[in-house]
Amino acid sequence: MDFGNYGTPRGSPASELYATEIHELHSRCRFRYEPLRSAFPSLTVSHYTDTDTYDRFDGVDLTPHNHRKYQPGSGWALGLQPRTSDREPQGALCEAVADGGAT
Repeated sequence: MDFGNYGTPRGSPASELYATEIHELHSRCRFRYEPLRSAFPSLTVSHYTDTDTYDRFDGVDLTPHNHRKYQPGSGWALGLQPRTSDREPQGALCEAVADGGAT
């Protein structure tokens, strides 16, 4: 079985369910980018440079406005440092347009 298309199996009985390739979906999308804070208000995102930093909870909190959502006393709540960049991460939802024009 081939796992192209970002992990979606090809050549299996279920492949008919996944007939649309990811690049086709991207080309049909009307992305509306905005700051993560407003696009996904409850989202928490952290970044680790490698597995060792993940194991130590030594990462960067990319959504520090939601730091309170981490379990108090957990490695994430204690180990993550807020991002230092002035550029706020962006997110977007996609409204995909189907072949017939429906969304």
